[in-house]
Amino acid sequence: MHTTSRIASARTLAVILALCSAMFVAGCDNDDDDDPAPPVAPSGLSYPSPTTVFEGVAMTQLVPTVAGNVDQYTVAPALPAGITLDATTGVISGTPTAVTASAVYTITAEHTLGNTTFDLTLEVIPVVVPDVDMAQATSTVAENAGTHTVAVNLSSATINDVVIPYTVAGTATDGTDYTIAASPLTIAAGDTSGLISITLLDDAVAEGAETIMITLGAPTAGNLGANTTHEVTISDDEGPPTVNFDAPTSSVLENAGTTSVGLTLLPAGGADVTVSLQVAIVGTTAEIPTDFMFTSLDVVIPAGATTGALDLTIVDDANFEGDETIALEILGATGGAAVGTAATHTVTISDDDPAPTAELAPTTGTLQETDAPFVITVSLNNVSAADAVIPFTTGGTADASDYTLTPATSLTIPAGSMSGTITLTPNADGVAEGDETATITLQAGTAVTIGPNATATITIQDPPSPPTGLTYSDEDAYLPLGVAITPLTPSLAAGAADNWSVSPALPAGLSIDSLTGEIS
Repeated sequence: MHTTSRIASARTLAVILALCSAMFVAGCDNDDDDDPAPPVAPSGLSYPSPTTVFEGVAMTQLVPTVAGNVDQYTVAPALPAGITLDATTGVISGTPTAVTASAVYTITAEHTLGNTTFDLTLEVIPVVVPDVDMAQATSTVAENAGTHTVAVNLSSATINDVVIPYTVAGTATDGTDYTIAASPLTIAAGDTSGLISITLLDDAVAEGAETIMITLGAPTAGNLGANTTHEVTISDDEGPPTVNFDAPTSSVLENAGTTSVGLTLLPAGGADVTVSLQVAIVGTTAEIPTDFMFTSLDVVIPAGATTGALDLTIVDDANFEGDETIALEILGATGGAAVGTAATHTVTISDDDPAPTAELAPTTGTLQETDAPFVITVSLNNVSAADAVIPFTTGGTADASDYTLTPATSLTIPAGSMSGTITLTPNADGVAEGDETATITLQAGTAVTIGPNATATITIQDPPSPPTGLTYSDEDAYLPLGVAITPLTPSLAAGAADNWSVSPALPAGLSIDSLTGEIS
C-alpha cells in the first residue's frame, strides 16, 4: 500500500518537474515559435462502434480518433482471425477469415505520460448470397405505351453488386417492335431490386399480340431462384388487318396476254398474309383453260406490305365468243386477317374477234299450196363460240293462214355450228287466192351480224284445177277452101289444160296446138 503511494508520488513529482522544465525553457526562449510542443498524455480514444464486418470481404479500415500523443496501440483480447491492429497508427483493417460472434475488444493508446482505452464492439458475419427472381411471371403492355419495365428482385440485400445476365426471345422482333436494355442487369450492393427497361416501338402494322420472353442467367454474388422467366405480351393497337379487292370490276382485251386483279390489306400485317380466292360459279361465263388460266388462287401479301395481286393468263383464240366474265371471290385469309366488304370482283374479257355474218339462201322460191315444205338455209361465215341468236320478221301478201314457219320468229345457231334452217310449210286451204308472197328478213341478233342476203321471198301458188267451160272464138265457123283461116282460140271457164287434142281429126289443112289449144 505504501509502495503504491510512493510510486504515485514519484509519478506526480516527475510530472511537476517536467512541467517546470518546460515552463523554464519556454521562459528562456519566448521568441522561438518553431520549438515542438511538449508531449501530452493520450485521451478520448474512440472508434466507429459497434462494427459489423463480413467474412472473406476486406473490411473498411477503422481509424481511431484520439487526443494527445500515443506511442503504441494494443488490443485485448486478440481481434478475429484476418483482422489486425496497426500498433503505430491504431488503424484496424484486414479480411476476416471466419465468422465471429459479437464481442468487445479493448483498444489501448499508450504513452509514457499515460494511456486511454476504448471498448470496440466487433462482429464478423457471413456474406449473404441472395436468391434472384423475377418479380412477376407475366405482364401486358400496349404497343403505344412508350416504355415498360420488368422488375428483378433479390431475396435480401447484400454487400456486393449482383450482376445478372439475361437472354431475350419471343415473337416480337428486337429493333422492330422494341428495344431492350443490354444484358446484364446490375443490382447495386444494398439494393434489393432492379429494372430491365423496354422501349416499345409503335408502328402502323397489324401484327396481333406479340411476346418478349426474358430469361435470367446465372448471376454473380447471387443464386437463381424459382422464377427465372418473364413474358411480356405486347397488345397491338392497329386491330386485325382487312383484305379487299381494289375495285369491283376490271376489263381486259382477249389478246392482252395477262391481267392482274389487285388486293389491298390495311393495315399491313406483321407476318405474311395468304389470301385465298375462288372462281365463282355464278357470274363466270369464261372457261378454264380455253379462255383463261392461273397458277394459283392464293395471293401472298408479304409482312409489312399492303398490296398483292392475282395474275391471270388470258387465252386468245380465233372464235367469236362475245364478252365473257370471270367472277372472283375472297374466301379467307391467314394471319388473323379479316375479309372486308369488297370481297367480289368481276373481270370482263372483251372479245377481239368479229361476230360472224349471217345470210340466207335461196333468196327466192315458188311452191304450190300442196307442195312439200320449203327450206331456207341461214349460214354463218365464221364459227362462233357463242350461240348465234338471229331474230327475223315476216311480210308479203300471204298471211298466217297461208303458211307456218319453223322456228316461228327467231333462229338459234348453236355455238360451234355454222348454219341453221327456217322451214316454210304451206297451208292448202282450198280457196282460190291466186299467187301470194311470204317474205322472211333476218334481223341483227346476239353474237352475229347480218349480211346483204338477208331476205327471202317465197311465192305460194294455188294448186291447179280441171278445165271446164271450153269455148272457142268462133264456134260455127264456115271456112272457105284454100283460104288461111283466122286462128280459133280457146277459152276455159275454170281450171287449166296441160294438153289439147281433137276428135275426130280436123279437116285437111287444119291443126290444133296441143299446148295452147289454138286451131289454125
